[in-house]
Amino acid sequence: MQQHLYTQRYMPLLLQISVPPDQSLARGEFFKLICGASFEDASDVRNLALVYTLAGADCVDCAAERAVVAAAQEGIDTALAIAKDCGASLRRPWTMISVNDDARDPHFRKAAFDARRCPADCPRPCERVCPAQAIAFPDEVRGCYGCGRCIPVCPPGIIDAVTYLRTPADVLPLLDMVEAIEVHTKGDVQAFRDLWAHIGPEADTTLRAVSISFPDMGEETPEYLQQWADVLQGGVGLRIWQTDGRPMSGDIGKGTALASVAFAEKVLKSGALPFGAGRHHVQLAGGTNAATVPRLQAMGLLGSSDAGGAKASGAAFGGYARKVVSDWLQRLPDDCTKVEQDLGVLRGALLAARELVAPLKEQ
Repeated sequence: MQQHLYTQRYMPLLLQISVPPDQSLARGEFFKLICGASFEDASDVRNLALVYTLAGADCVDCAAERAVVAAAQEGIDTALAIAKDCGASLRRPWTMISVNDDARDPHFRKAAFDARRCPADCPRPCERVCPAQAIAFPDEVRGCYGCGRCIPVCPPGIIDAVTYLRTPADVLPLLDMVEAIEVHTKGDVQAFRDLWAHIGPEADTTLRAVSISFPDMGEETPEYLQQWADVLQGGVGLRIWQTDGRPMSGDIGKGTALASVAFAEKVLKSGALPFGAGRHHVQLAGGTNAATVPRLQAMGLLGSSDAGGAKASGAAFGGYARKVVSDWLQRLPDDCTKVEQDLGVLRGALLAARELVAPLKEQ
């Protein structure tokens, strides 16, 4: 009966995707879900991975924690089983983990505070601005992914940002579980080199892709790209250059897509590397939302570079992607933790995810 319901209700919603992730990059159709380098809610990661796999995502990026990676892969496995029951052609997306070479990277932090210090008459603006609903009194912070919006609005200023490094010791034992890794860097080339010296020899012989997430370094951005590429010479994996336009802001409003696209355009036009040709691919992040792909298409910046000129190979979606699906996941009954157990919630979540993925896949 359950299989019949899946087939009847979801087959029309599933994109028939058999193109593997590496070919999606080459065609300018790559979609990555960012669960969050600091987001460690295994149940939510599982459900997000399940929904976006059904929607056609090429990659699920999650925290470098064994339980979180296992949860993402359980979600992917369940999605593929549902697709098989529906008779849909759906290939397996990559699983990616993130590592950083600088503890100041905003993607690797969590909010922390002692709720007992909060004044009784505090209006608690932190609760209202938190996109993850991670702050709920009298508890402290659970499910934070590090956007930092709560810190400046706290009236007594008692919320701190706790930053950390994902060390090679954290990451190396997980490489046999994933297909890709992402290095977040802020421009310290020596720190990048030192990190890669520890993880590169294994990562670049076993993984399908290495992603480098970087901020706008001003006029020196092309030089940094060349230096990072020099460090990464050799190996067999693809290189994904993730332009982090406006970090962790895509859920704020459509305007954040402007910064994201502008930075990607700058990198593409720099000529720093042979983007789109062979192993080097530009993929947007930081401020991406529903307005990103239409803008890229209107500017002629998305697609296969074989058609002439360097073009973006795809986009990664974090805060916005989580928000549109989490709005549905929050409707699960208290005794239900798996989204596929409530067919109405799964359908709504899948429709929301598909609306974000489809513009990349149906160009």
